[in-house]
Amino acid sequence: MSDSEKACVDFAIVHMDPLGQGVSRKGEVVTFIPKTLPSEQGQAVITRKRKGVQFARLKELTTVSPLRSEPACVYFEACPGCHYLHTDYQSELRFKQQAFARMLKPFNISEAEIEVKASPKRLGYRNRLQLHYREHRFGLIDAVHDAIVEIPKCKILEEPLRQEMRKFYQSRAIPKSEPSSGHCELYLKDDQVQVVWNKAYADGGFTQVNQAMNEILRDSVAALGADEKDSPVLDLFSGSGNLSEAFFKAGRARLMLDASPNVHSLKDYRQLNLFKPAALETFKREFKKINYELMLIDPPRKGFSLFKAWVDAVKPKKIIYVSCKAATMLRDVKEISCEYKIKKVMLLDLFPGSYHFEALLLLEK
Repeated sequence: MSDSEKACVDFAIVHMDPLGQGVSRKGEVVTFIPKTLPSEQGQAVITRKRKGVQFARLKELTTVSPLRSEPACVYFEACPGCHYLHTDYQSELRFKQQAFARMLKPFNISEAEIEVKASPKRLGYRNRLQLHYREHRFGLIDAVHDAIVEIPKCKILEEPLRQEMRKFYQSRAIPKSEPSSGHCELYLKDDQVQVVWNKAYADGGFTQVNQAMNEILRDSVAALGADEKDSPVLDLFSGSGNLSEAFFKAGRARLMLDASPNVHSLKDYRQLNLFKPAALETFKREFKKINYELMLIDPPRKGFSLFKAWVDAVKPKKIIYVSCKAATMLRDVKEISCEYKIKKVMLLDLFPGSYHFEALLLLEK
C-alpha cells in the first residue's frame, strides 16, 4: 500500500522523544513522527499502530518551527541514519539533553545538571559504517518500507570513507564468495580503509566511530578517576583498554576484562564473557584479593544484567559507567541506588545528526 492510500493524522508536536521523533498528543492517542520539530503542525501518514500509540511519516507542514533549517544532506528526508539535520546543532544538543533529563527524573537530576560535550564536527566525523545490500543496491534499511536507501555521498563519513563509498556505488561489485544480499562494513584502521563482508559489527575490534569525541570521552574519564591516585582500576567490557589507558600510562595497575579475542596478548587483559555468571566466579577466585577502588564499565547497548552482582563483589569506591544507550544504563544503576549516588552526569555527542549519544555517570559510595 502506498503512502497516498494510508490513513492520515493531523498533528501538533509538543516535544522530541529519545529517538529523535516529534511527539503529538490528540486525546488519548500519541503519535510519533520523525523529521518534525516542537511547535510544528501538519499532516502525517500513519505507518503503524500499537496500543494507543501510532507511528507516522511526515506528509506536509502547515506550521513550521523557527528552528527548522535546510538539511545539510540531500538524503535526509528518506535516510534512517540521521534524525536532526533539519535543525541547527545547538538545538539538536538541547533536544538530546532534554530527552536525557526526562530519563533522569527518577534520580532527581535536573536538565541543568547534565554536562554536555559537543562534537567539534557535525559532519565528516564517522570512521565506520555498515551498509546493507540487496540486488546490487547498497545503503541503509528503511524499516517502514523494507527498502534500501542509497547514500553514495553520505556527509557524516570521514573523507577517506567517502571516497571508498563513491567507488562502491560506481562498481556495485560483490565478491563472488559472498551471498547476493547481506551487509558489508567500511572502516578506517591505521589511516587505511578496510572492507569486511558479512561479519559481525566491528569484527576487527570495536572502536568509537568519532575519534575526536573519543579523545574527549577518554579525557573526561581520566579526570573523574584521577582522585584515586595509585589504586588499581577494574575495566569491564574493556576492549583494548580505551577508557583505562590514561590510568595505565600514569602507572596504575589495571585489570581489563572482556570477551574480545583481539586483545588477548595484553598482559593485564583476561578474556571473559562477562554476561556469564561463571565470569564473576572466576574473578572472585583469581582477583578478589585486589582492592579495586575504581570500576570502569562500558557495556553494549543492552546494558549489563549482572551489574549489581559485580558491584557487590568488587565494592569499588567509585564507578564510571559509560553507555551508548542511557535507558539500559539507568536501569542497571537503579539497582545499586541505595549504596551509590550519582555525582556527575555527562552527555557526550559522539553521534552528531542522529538521536544517539554517549552517556556517562560517575557514582560514589
